[in-house]
Amino acid sequence: MYEVDYTDDHVIVRMKGDLDVVNSDDFKRWVIDHLIASGKKNIVLDMSKLNYMDSSGLGVIISIQKHCKLNGGALTIFGLNEQIRKLLELTSLDRILKIKNNLEEALKEE
Repeated sequence: MYEVDYTDDHVIVRMKGDLDVVNSDDFKRWVIDHLIASGKKNIVLDMSKLNYMDSSGLGVIISIQKHCKLNGGALTIFGLNEQIRKLLELTSLDRILKIKNNLEEALKEE
């Protein structure tokens, strides 16, 4: 479902397949308990190979963002397909989330 790369300041999680009710809890627990709990507070989600996301996936994204922020970091996402982009726009989460066009932009500090 995902691959992970590390830079000095960021963890890049390359997501694959779907983020839905079947696997969203496991993904959330892994990010929060494994990455954030170990001090990785700046997380970049590469969604370019994510095919589908439902409302439970949205909840996971918001939860990860909250945990990053509480630990002094940030969540950045990029590579949204049309379905996921529309879902974020419909829920107005595109105004709350840090969405970038590519990895280079996602890794830039703001």
